[in-house]
Amino acid sequence: MFPLNTLQLAELLRAQSLSSSPGPAAITGCRLDSRLIKPGDAFFAFRGQRQHGIEYAATALASGAVCVVTDQSPPPANSTSILLPRTLTVDDTTDALQQIARW
Repeated sequence: MFPLNTLQLAELLRAQSLSSSPGPAAITGCRLDSRLIKPGDAFFAFRGQRQHGIEYAATALASGAVCVVTDQSPPPANSTSILLPRTLTVDDTTDALQQIARW
């Protein structure tokens, strides 16, 4: 499935980048759980029953995620400076993950 970079992922998902990135970063995998992030992963932040996965995005990025894919725009104010350059906003996070699986 991989290699894929952040620019290719944004194109594949028809995602809106919230800020211009310094350049494409290689993506080596996808994770839904911020506790399982490995360097090079893309973190998919899903809406849950009680909270949104975007609340764990800063943790995922600190653990080595190269980007965050979310349906929440804009990200929470307390993490804006960390998230903005590395966030891809999609209409539906589940659909986005399914698009990658089909790809």
